[in-house]
Amino acid sequence: MSTTPVPPVPPGSPVPPGSPGPADPRGGPGAAHAGPGAAHAPPVLQARALCRHFASRAHPLAARRVLRAVQHVDLDLAGGRTLAVVGESGCGKSTLARMLALLDSPSSGTLRIDGRQVSLHDRQALRSVRTRVQMVFQDPLGSLHPRQTIGQSLDEALRLATGLARGERAERVDWMLHKVGLRSEQAQHWPHMLSGGQRQRVAIARALLLQPKVVVADEPVSALDVSVRAQVLNLLMDLGEEFQVAYLFISHDLSVVAHIADEVMVMYLGRCVEFGTREQVLRHPAHPYTRGLIAATPRLQPQAQQPEGVARTLRAEPPSPWNPPPGCAFHARCPHASAICREHSPRLREVDCRLVACHHAEGLPR
Repeated sequence: MSTTPVPPVPPGSPVPPGSPGPADPRGGPGAAHAGPGAAHAPPVLQARALCRHFASRAHPLAARRVLRAVQHVDLDLAGGRTLAVVGESGCGKSTLARMLALLDSPSSGTLRIDGRQVSLHDRQALRSVRTRVQMVFQDPLGSLHPRQTIGQSLDEALRLATGLARGERAERVDWMLHKVGLRSEQAQHWPHMLSGGQRQRVAIARALLLQPKVVVADEPVSALDVSVRAQVLNLLMDLGEEFQVAYLFISHDLSVVAHIADEVMVMYLGRCVEFGTREQVLRHPAHPYTRGLIAATPRLQPQAQQPEGVARTLRAEPPSPWNPPPGCAFHARCPHASAICREHSPRLREVDCRLVACHHAEGLPR
């Protein structure tokens, strides 16, 4: 999440990004802020300087342009913990999710899962870790095969990834259906026969069926009715605690993040601009962009008091990711921008026990 290396810090302090991965299991921000007990657990997912760039031309004779969708993201994630990644549309959340779920190859950087470095170009190594990372998609109907029953979809995952016999697979499928709150007879139903909440429960069951170390959930409740969102979120939390699964939770809804996350990473134009615990980021935001996101969150009681120093609105629209502004990418929308913001990009550094990429983080009102 930062392009500038920083020196080591004393034990117990948040560890800056860019520190060595395998030699220091607490090197990434996810483990550094993991909370009591979790800081000593080795991370099941570890990313270092992860980047994803896309090249394009307006027409065959035009110069090639590069879209830097994700830039130098570092993170550690321990079992039983949930890291939420938030930001506006186009900030790089879903691109990061696809890389961590082994669906997209990073342009540079390293990714370790359960201590093993993985690459989409090494098929043999990839096969050995493929089942350790599963993904829950935003649209449960689109992620299920329309010509397979629920039982067939779940059985196929076990058939391809395990050596279980048919009877053992059937028992495992029935057990997992009950775990996610569905009935045994619903294994014979087609996806279109289930409600949106039931289909997402099936998607969660399929993701957890192979006992993964990490589940990447990309907006898993945004397509659901408000009445069933809390049920699905509570189900994810209960199963994550029971199976000690690490969640990477992608969302733009801060009210959902406040319910499920242990740590929060805020992204803007492909970079992390703030990282800390849920309490630090959502109750005491340090970056102007985070404050703007919190102010934009709908409230049942608009007159309710917001955290101190939260800006009312975000200025203008986000800049084009194809042509980001120089210096701090947020300076054109920031009410606190100065000359240094327009000239120099801020590095991610420790401010009030969290990581912030802002030149004026210490001087902003709290």
